[in-house]
Amino acid sequence: MSSTQDPLRSLARRAYERGRHKRAVVTCAYALPMVAFSVVVRGPTPAILATGALLIAVVFWMSQRGGALARSIGPGLLAGVPPFAVPLVLHAVGHPCAMGGCLTPACAAICMPACAIGGAVAGIVIGVSTLIESKQPVSTLLGASVIAILAGTLGCWFAGLSGIFGMALATLGASLPLVLVRARRA
Repeated sequence: MSSTQDPLRSLARRAYERGRHKRAVVTCAYALPMVAFSVVVRGPTPAILATGALLIAVVFWMSQRGGALARSIGPGLLAGVPPFAVPLVLHAVGHPCAMGGCLTPACAAICMPACAIGGAVAGIVIGVSTLIESKQPVSTLLGASVIAILAGTLGCWFAGLSGIFGMALATLGASLPLVLVRARRA
C-alpha cells in the first residue's frame, strides 16, 4: 500500500510546490512597478538594480514561505510607497536635487528629513497592519518592515546612506509603539 502512495504523494508535493512558485512569481509582480519606475527615473545604477533585485527576491522568498510573512508583503509594499515617493514629491515641488542626488548641505537638509518622514509614515502603516494581524504579529512586523525599507530605499537613494538610514530608523521607530500596544493587549 505504501508503494502506491509514495508516487502519489510525490506527485501531489510537486504540484503543491509548483503552485507556491506560481503564486510567488505573481506576487513579485506587485513590486515590479516600483523597481521599474526607479530604473526609468534614476537610471539603471548598480545601487538601484541591486536594491530592486533584493526586493524582488525577498518578496518571492516571503511568498514562498507563506503564513504571516506572505501576508506582510501587501502592507510592506503599501508602507514603502511614502518613502519611495519622496523624490517624486520633492521634484514636483521644484526641489532641484531630488532626482540627481543631494550634493550640497542645503539639499541634504531637505532630502534626508523628507526620507525620515516618509519612513515614519511607513512605520505607522506597518504598526497598524501589525495590530490587525491576529496571528504572528512579530513576523508581520519584521516582514513588512523589510519590504517597506527596501521599497523606500529605491526612492531614498538620492539622499545617500544617511537618508536611507534615517528612513529605516523612522520606519522601525514609528511601528514599534503600535506593536507594543498590541503586545499589551495579548
